Amino acid sequence: MAYSDTPEQSAVINWKGRHLVVNAFTGTGKTTTLVRYAQANPDQRMLYLAYNRAVRDEAERKFPFNGECKTSHQLAWMKFGKHLKPRLTPNLRVSRPLNRTIHF
Repeated sequence: MAYSDTPEQSAVINWKGRHLVVNAFTGTGKTTTLVRYAQANPDQRMLYLAYNRAVRDEAERKFPFNGECKTSHQLAWMKFGKHLKPRLTPNLRVSRPLNRTIHF
């Protein structure tokens, strides 16, 4: 099966600017297009930001070496996690639910 890029995909793959955000509906080929961009630009590093771990894991299998795949949580943790980790309680569990209503 031959694959040919749409004009929109070609515009992304051939992008030479500094920043690029691709926003499109589900199933329109965003990941495929960005993989092709990464393959066409091996000297450029890129970040693929996924909304969950399953999507990130799938993207990691597809992207070449210059594409880094992260979830938004991972990205936030890299920046702020080291500052918050000492304040987190390990293995926190609710031992007894509160028997009151909190009104806002």
